[in-house]
Amino acid sequence: MVDDNAFSQKTLANLLRELGWAPPTIAETGEEALDILRSSPEAFDVIILDQKLPWMNGLQTLTMAREAVGSLPPVIMITGSNEATLEAEGRALGVVAFRRKSELNEAVMRDLLAEVVGQP
Repeated sequence: MVDDNAFSQKTLANLLRELGWAPPTIAETGEEALDILRSSPEAFDVIILDQKLPWMNGLQTLTMAREAVGSLPPVIMITGSNEATLEAEGRALGVVAFRRKSELNEAVMRDLLAEVVGQP
C-alpha cells in the first residue's frame, strides 16, 4: 500500500485484515514504494496506490515502477479527489481499478480484490 495519510493506512490495513489478508507493506512516498518494489517485486499480490503523495504522485510512481521493475502486480488506484483525467491516464499506465477513498468499505474492498486478484 502506498499512502502518506496515517488514517487511510490504518483504515485500509483494517479492511484487509477483516478480509483475512496479511498486514500490508506500507510506503508513505513514491520513492519508498520504488525502493520496496526494487528489492522484492515478486512479494506482492496487489498494489494499492494513492494518487496524492508527497514529491511524486501515484501516476508518476507507477510510471517509474514500471520502468524500474517491469511487470507489476495489479494496481488499484485510490484517491480522495475527483480528477477527471485520472482514470484515463491511469488505465493507460495499467491501473486495473479506481476507487475514491470515501467509497471504500469491507464489501467494496472484498469485491474489488475478488475482481482484481481473484480472492477476497
